[in-house]
Amino acid sequence: MTASPLRLPAALRSLFRPLLDPYRRYRHAKLIHAARVALSVLVSIALSTGLNIPHGEWSSITVLIVFGGLLFARLLSQVLINASEANSIRGGRGVAASAYIVVVGYSALAALEQIGARPTLVISAAQILLGSLGLALAIAFGLGAKDIAADILRGVLKRGR
Repeated sequence: MTASPLRLPAALRSLFRPLLDPYRRYRHAKLIHAARVALSVLVSIALSTGLNIPHGEWSSITVLIVFGGLLFARLLSQVLINASEANSIRGGRGVAASAYIVVVGYSALAALEQIGARPTLVISAAQILLGSLGLALAIAFGLGAKDIAADILRGVLKRGR
């Protein structure tokens, strides 16, 4: 037995049709993004004021950091995808997805730092992970390009004599 999708009443469907239409969402993407950011900032201001949080203005800045990180991550991943497709490089989508995750993770950590949380364990784990990834890539590149590096060094040494 399959579950039927949730259907809105006809009045609500006609009200939300402009928001659910992909063409209109694409045409007005910048306006929709601005409305989302403004609504998020307003909610963070209302919550920090309503709950009487000291230095509550940092919550609004945190929202902007998170949205800025998401926007930059999306831009970077699209640039990487387009560059890999234009140059016929395989694996561009995987690299773009990895870059997206790294940028979003970094912006989330920056947001946590901004609101006063000290995610030292998470930051240390991320630094260890990035360091080990860099070491693994350096070793793989070094082993893979060993012959090329030897030829370059031979050429440099021959010119030096």
